[in-house]
Amino acid sequence: MDHNPYQSPSSPAGSSKTRPIRWLVWSGVICLALAALCFLATFVGMIVTFDTVGRFSNALTPQQLARGISIAMVPALAVVPLGAFGILLLVLGLVFRRPVAKQGK
Repeated sequence: MDHNPYQSPSSPAGSSKTRPIRWLVWSGVICLALAALCFLATFVGMIVTFDTVGRFSNALTPQQLARGISIAMVPALAVVPLGAFGILLLVLGLVFRRPVAKQGK
């Protein structure tokens, strides 16, 4: 019996059913990686700001400290949207993917 009754006649036997959805998973992974880089940039910016406070504690004003912290927190604005969008894409890609049917003879 060469005909598979569970396979639709319109799709060829060797075609992959996961290819159209794979971009969702990779886009989600890329968004999460960018969110991690933004978080790392925020962390490094805060370290640099407080290092400056430690070196110049006598002459540093609260305005200068606030300026350094506000500049360090700019990448943190991108973490939440990138992370949420990345998780959404990753979940959608994993939920809507279809397993590849292996055709063995």
